[in-house]
Amino acid sequence: IGATSAGVPNTAFPSLAVFGGSVAGMDYALRSKGASVRIDDTSAVAGSNLTLAGDTGVDINGNLDVAGLDLETAANLSGSVASSGDVTIRGPLSLDGTGAQSLSAGAGVLGATGAISKQGAGALTLSGRQVSVSAVTTGRTGDSLSITGSEGVTTGALNASGALGMDGGDVSIDGGTGSVVVASITTRGASGPVSTTAPTDGHDGGNVAVSGATIAIGSVDSRGGDASAIATGT
Repeated sequence: IGATSAGVPNTAFPSLAVFGGSVAGMDYALRSKGASVRIDDTSAVAGSNLTLAGDTGVDINGNLDVAGLDLETAANLSGSVASSGDVTIRGPLSLDGTGAQSLSAGAGVLGATGAISKQGAGALTLSGRQVSVSAVTTGRTGDSLSITGSEGVTTGALNASGALGMDGGDVSIDGGTGSVVVASITTRGASGPVSTTAPTDGHDGGNVAVSGATIAIGSVDSRGGDASAIATGT
C-alpha cells in the first residue's frame, strides 16, 4: 500500500492470496500521511521487510516476526519483535504490552534514534549483532533491562529506577566482542513513602552488570531509596 491521506487499518491490507499466500522476503511498506497505521493481524506482514509510517502514529497489536523492520514515525507495540535483519526505530516507541517484551534484530543491527519506553510491568530485552539506541526506560516496577549486542552496544540514558513503592530493576549489558558505550545507567530504588507514625525504609536499587571488549559509562546510580521522614503538622 502506498502513501495515503486516510488511515490504514488491518482491513485495508491486500489479501495474502494476492502475493501467492505469503509476503515473506518482500519489501512491504504501509504509510498514512494524514492518519495512523494499525496492525491487528501480524500474520498479514510476517516475513516481510516491513516499513511503517503514520502521520498520527503506528499501532501494532501482537508480535512481529519479520525479515526487517523500519518504523519511520512514533509507534505503539503490544508484543515483541523478532527480526532476522535490521530493526530501525526513528521515532518514539511505546511498549504497552502486558508482561515481558523484546526487540530482536537477529544478525542485524538494532538502531533507535527515538526513545524506547515500556509502559507497564515486565522485563525488557534488546538484542542484535550491534545495538545502538537512544534513551530506554523500563516500566519502573523492578523489572529487568537486558541489552545484548554480539559486536557492540551503544546507548543513551538507561532508566530502570523504581517508581513509588518499587525496587530498582537490574540492568545487564553484553557487548560481546565489541565495545560498550553508555551515557548513564539508573537503577535506583524508590524512597520510602512519608508516614505520620515512623520513618519507612527506602527500596533497594537494582544490580548493574556490564561486559564487553572495552567499556565506557558516563554515570551509574544504583543506590537504594532514602528512608522517609515523619509527616508533622496539618
